Amino acid sequence: MRDLAVDAAVSGGAGRYRAKLCPEWSAWGPVGGYLAAILLNAAKAHGSFPRAASLSCHFLSVGRFADVEVETETLRRTRRAESVRARMTQD
Repeated sequence: MRDLAVDAAVSGGAGRYRAKLCPEWSAWGPVGGYLAAILLNAAKAHGSFPRAASLSCHFLSVGRFADVEVETETLRRTRRAESVRARMTQD
């Protein structure tokens, strides 16, 4: 098994991140938990808190093992909490 921290890493900033999907995380396409880890890493890079309290994902189609783009935006921020939307797309 590969290192999830390495394979789910994102690069970028200012609300736009990139990652390359690794084919080792496959079950009829990229595993949902692997995709969620990439989204969470982008949301954490965008946000101001070191860890997430919760995560909710909706998968609209099966991805390909290629580059993905993740757009993030802060929906609401307070002193103790922050809500970040992350949207992953290909092509």
